[in-house]
Amino acid sequence: MKRVKRGILSLVLVAGLALVAVSCGGTGASTDVPPTVLVKPSPTASVSASSSSSAGPAAAPDPDDPRGLKVAAWTDPVAVAGLAKDCHWDPGKCLATMEESAPRSIEVGEYPVECEGLWPLACARIPGQSCVPDACSQSNYDCYPACDKSCTDCGGKCITSCESCKSTCEDDACKLACATKCAECHQSCVKELDHCTTAVCSEKEETCFRERDDAWMKSACPKVCPRVQSCVEKCPEVENDPTGSKRYRTPCVEKCLSRLGKGCPATFDDICAGDPNMSANFNIYHQNRAATGK
Repeated sequence: MKRVKRGILSLVLVAGLALVAVSCGGTGASTDVPPTVLVKPSPTASVSASSSSSAGPAAAPDPDDPRGLKVAAWTDPVAVAGLAKDCHWDPGKCLATMEESAPRSIEVGEYPVECEGLWPLACARIPGQSCVPDACSQSNYDCYPACDKSCTDCGGKCITSCESCKSTCEDDACKLACATKCAECHQSCVKELDHCTTAVCSEKEETCFRERDDAWMKSACPKVCPRVQSCVEKCPEVENDPTGSKRYRTPCVEKCLSRLGKGCPATFDDICAGDPNMSANFNIYHQNRAATGK
């Protein structure tokens, strides 16, 4: 089965300042539009397409067949038609597949190529990858899955309401009215999902940085860590260490922290020792906050 990868770019913004967000393995934009997939048509398909175009207008898309569907919103006619048939409408189980894989995905998600046109409907937003390995810079790894789950729970309530509405219907017009309300309900869930993965997750990240900076300033770290870093500079570098972080896990650095870092919590060891990979975003946030007085 052909599958398509969906890329997301992680852009970490804190207090109006773009922090260091290193993308591993490429870039992409956090978007509801799936990537373009070029599939070489078979000769048979070309002949069929040519014949159908000369014969007259194409038939309406089958809401139960994900192939060829391109749905921008739950309120699109094809989605409403599908919900009129079945409140659990999910052609090819595409939405279930996307939503099941999203919580364990970083940077890219995979789904069957025939499902690409249904991506905007899925409760499946994937965080971009940050190579800055500190908790605040990677807070989206927890926040996005939480947002996805809230959207899925919201969609479940839409389905329950749809079934309740249809239970009293005696004609197709009634079922269509129920489906329209269900589609509007689903769309509100997806809209809230997008708000959650932007505003809500950004606020959580900001809170993480702010609380960590507060804890740093209330400790002895600002006083003792410059001495620790002077000690670390004398520690030998480690071979085959392209990121430079292995040096900060050596016994030499541990001795510097133990001897000179008293009063600075162990949670700040990497920052206190001056590991550039762990302290980059912390330092940028701290300096920006000090400069603005916020």
